[in-house]
Amino acid sequence: MALQKYGSPSAGRAKEKYMMSRKLVSTLITASLLFASPVAAASAPEDFQQLLSDYYAWLLRTNPVSATALGVHDYDTELGDVSVTGMDRDAAQAQAFLVRLRSIDASKLNAADGVSYDILERSLAQKVEANAFGQRLMLFSTYSGWHQSFAGLARNIAFAKPADYENYLRRLERYPALNDAALVVTEEGIRKGHVLPCSVLDNVERSITEVITDQPEQSRFYEPFAGDRPAAFSAAQWSEIQSRARQAITQLINPAYVWIGVQKGPR
Repeated sequence: MALQKYGSPSAGRAKEKYMMSRKLVSTLITASLLFASPVAAASAPEDFQQLLSDYYAWLLRTNPVSATALGVHDYDTELGDVSVTGMDRDAAQAQAFLVRLRSIDASKLNAADGVSYDILERSLAQKVEANAFGQRLMLFSTYSGWHQSFAGLARNIAFAKPADYENYLRRLERYPALNDAALVVTEEGIRKGHVLPCSVLDNVERSITEVITDQPEQSRFYEPFAGDRPAAFSAAQWSEIQSRARQAITQLINPAYVWIGVQKGPR
């Protein structure tokens, strides 16, 4: 029947249209392949560099104090997220980066990028794996902790302009919320039995009590305001910002550290 159809004039026109359609489809497929092939041919090095850029931007965003110390000022008033929700979110993002990384053919990278590839893969895999263990709830030891790193905040960032002092005060004001979030995690760790033995926590209380002082001018948090008045401030402006610093230390910082010491958990 098909041969009979193509034997008629109308069937001939139908055949002609059919052949033209096939030619058009073939042309479109060829064109799409031509446009796609240059991207595929150069994708590995470019994709890896883009991944490194995205990963570094993420690190800065999730570690805002480190970003400030490195001269990136997009997050100068932030402290980061220590909550379990934040941990899960970061682990999920690390997993997404790991999937992207492993989709890149490392054999097409140069030697230096190949080393970076291996380091990044290990770092991301460890972050994902670590989030599955209860140890993530142990936020402090005698060597480190959220309260200890915050106590060194003023020594880790530069004070070059008035905005630096303002941003520092904003971070002081945000510390109680960070402290409460860390205590929520710590309480969960205690309930689930994920704690360090007392034998390795000798004198850990000193990392708390020695930060507290009745004289705010003697506080570590007052150090940026204890020196000579910067030229960018008038005498009145400098006096006013010093007053705000003393108030933040007395009303916000000291109570937050006391709250850790009495072990009452989050407020």
